[in-house]
Amino acid sequence: MPTPQDQAIADTFGELHALANRIAGHASAVAAATAPATFALPYLRAVEEECRRALELASRAVELRRKADEAARPATLFDLPAPPAPEPPPDDRSPLPVEPERVTRCRSAECRAEIVYLERAGRPHPVDAGTVRAGEVDFVPKQHTSHFSTCPEADRFRRGRQ
Repeated sequence: MPTPQDQAIADTFGELHALANRIAGHASAVAAATAPATFALPYLRAVEEECRRALELASRAVELRRKADEAARPATLFDLPAPPAPEPPPDDRSPLPVEPERVTRCRSAECRAEIVYLERAGRPHPVDAGTVRAGEVDFVPKQHTSHFSTCPEADRFRRGRQ
């Protein structure tokens, strides 16, 4: 038994066939007319109207066929919904604030930023507090920001290398 979509397509093509026969009849009448062009004009208008209707039906039939084909087409990988994005791995640098007792302020009157002293080459080194996590004691250049690179008066506090 045909599906409702298949039946709609068959009905549409049936209407198209009947229209084609009517258009052919009008064209025959125009060709057979030996009278002046005014006699053929109503037939030509009828042919024009029937052709418009045929185009509408053809468009409808094509759309119905496309939908039927789409419904019958097996699913592919492209039809499947995208898998949910994986959860990002936990950030090792997630904000675990440094212990408050380790935080101090820069002595520069212009800066006054929060800093923490970490050990670098056996000596204390000022580091911006926002880049230090709780429990860290050694300065790691790729993880921490030296306060000497952000303080406007860094040169005033820098000690010479020994």
